Amino acid sequence: MRQEMEYVMNSIQTGETRQIQRQSDISGNDIRYDHLTIYSLKGDGEGSAVIRIDDVTEKVQMPLVSG
Repeated sequence: MRQEMEYVMNSIQTGETRQIQRQSDISGNDIRYDHLTIYSLKGDGEGSAVIRIDDVTEKVQMPLVSG
């Protein structure tokens, strides 16, 4: 999680949108894949960001099944 926080802070500082694909083991032996999109928000005062998390497990696993 520390790495993701660095991405968020960098996105806020630079004003750039950042996309990250990550793998996480959520429950038992099931491997889950997430796609994070970090949107920097501009405004008065301190910067902020919106983080969108998409579960892309089925999209990642589909080529493995059909291949």
